[in-house]
Amino acid sequence: MKNFKQFLREAVISKHDKDELVTIEDTLYAIKNNNLFKEKVLFRGMSTTNYISEVTNDRSNFHGGMIDNTREIIQNHLKIKNPTFITTDEIQASMFGPVKIYIPGKNDTFFSNEYVNDIMVYTNNSNFDSEESKVEFAKSYKKSSKLHKNRTGEVIVDTKHYYLMDYLGFIKNSFKSRKVYTPKESLKGLTYRDVYDTLKAYLGLEQWKIQQGYRKSFDNSKKDAQKSADRMNDLRKERKSDSQLSVRTKFLVSHLHKKDIEDFIVDDKNFRLEFKSQKRVKEVWKIIKPDIENRINYMKITNLSEIEFLNPSLDKKYLQVV
Repeated sequence: MKNFKQFLREAVISKHDKDELVTIEDTLYAIKNNNLFKEKVLFRGMSTTNYISEVTNDRSNFHGGMIDNTREIIQNHLKIKNPTFITTDEIQASMFGPVKIYIPGKNDTFFSNEYVNDIMVYTNNSNFDSEESKVEFAKSYKKSSKLHKNRTGEVIVDTKHYYLMDYLGFIKNSFKSRKVYTPKESLKGLTYRDVYDTLKAYLGLEQWKIQQGYRKSFDNSKKDAQKSADRMNDLRKERKSDSQLSVRTKFLVSHLHKKDIEDFIVDDKNFRLEFKSQKRVKEVWKIIKPDIENRINYMKITNLSEIEFLNPSLDKKYLQVV
């Protein structure tokens, strides 16, 4: 069995790389452009962290495998280059991951067979070993550039770019109050018009929040995130500066004195304490290790704004300040 990861490449564009509201605008356009308003939604099972996901084919992300017969039919006879599987059956979709609503991108092509709900199950037998049987089976598939002409359980899409929506998670997170908008709260009987109206209501609400200053725009959020990242990088660099290492060296010396440990030489230049032997430094290490590992000291180590803490390392007969 060949792993289908070699055949299907998908990746979700991070919400940190593209404005969620722009993705929603693109999704609204896709529903309208594909004239899907009256159609019931189709599903795809896929793990994503976004409520609204824009999917491309940049990396492998398929759970499962594909037998040679199926792979050859799809690749060689249906001529599908970038297959994605969607379905009218919510339960079938759930076998491949959390259920999402599929929204087509541009230039998608759809393949369906009124007798086949799962091509991998259907072709997993010796009846499809011959080239002739594969050719005949491929002829039974209907090909269309319109999603609404494919109403069987499974639909194979040749696509490089599409959208997914975690509808139930989206409405739970986005409309905690139903005063502004009341979405349908079930996937049963849901249409793309329902999806469109829900996304449009959310888009209008969030754009209003930005205008009123209740939330930051995507660009401002990115700028703030970059400032925060730059600050953290500066703090990490400062952690290794001579001034901070000197402070922690003095702090370590003071701590040892409180433990009545005096038998060492302070090397201020290299920020370390020298003991007479490795045996002795290991004895000292056992004494101070509980203080190094205690919760308060650990919190100081992980807080880059802190300067004074215990975090030496053992290096031969030295306690090296880091």
